[in-house]
Amino acid sequence: MKKKLFPLVLALALCLGLIALIIAADTSGLDATSAKEFYSTLAGYKQTVAYVDLRDMNADKVPELIIVSSDWRSGDGFRHNFVTVDIWQVKNGKAVKTSSTDCSSSTFCWMEFVSLEGNLYIHASTSAGRPGFHGVTDTYISADGWELLSACWYDEPASWESNSDSVADEFNSTDFARDFNGGEYSSITREAYIEYITKFRAAVSVDGFILGGGGQSWMWEGSEENQNGSSYQNVLSQLKMKANTAPASVDGTS
Repeated sequence: MKKKLFPLVLALALCLGLIALIIAADTSGLDATSAKEFYSTLAGYKQTVAYVDLRDMNADKVPELIIVSSDWRSGDGFRHNFVTVDIWQVKNGKAVKTSSTDCSSSTFCWMEFVSLEGNLYIHASTSAGRPGFHGVTDTYISADGWELLSACWYDEPASWESNSDSVADEFNSTDFARDFNGGEYSSITREAYIEYITKFRAAVSVDGFILGGGGQSWMWEGSEENQNGSSYQNVLSQLKMKANTAPASVDGTS
């Protein structure tokens, strides 16, 4: 299908080392206490951190802490075949996880920020295909929850070799499903799927891809020695600097 050209191009670009992950971390909306809370949260992660960022996702002028991580360890087979997206906010002086979901990889997978109706979402898209079967899964993650939509369709045996992929095929799939904020993954009608997915696909991409992969594996700029992505130390350092900033007193001295 047309929308699958993006993951194909992404996978090729990743192999060639052509894509630099976008980090737009901004601590300007945090006070020292909030920065300290976020610093402790990030520094305490036990999983490998693939990507981390600070962005105002709900337009309240205070950034959320976004952490994409994986529990992959050497010898587990596929590298990072799923990642967990956690979003943290500071409430009453404490860091609180307000959104969390797992995103499985597939034949093609990528992740980006998108803007819709004044809010930022993380859009995680995966697609799988083989002769006779095709499937897409789109997860839209907000500061306070997430929505997952999926569709799959099957070719007739006589047309398997065509490996047909198109938006028309998707919208005429035989199976549709939806899960909202960890409720229940359940079947929905074609009409409901088209209504939901059309709304979200009107979102505008922001800054490009933040994570991508292929062959049932999410990939990022880590190493065997230091598996955390390159954004980890960048954001950790910014948070530490902000946390150590003393607030100005009433008379303007520090």
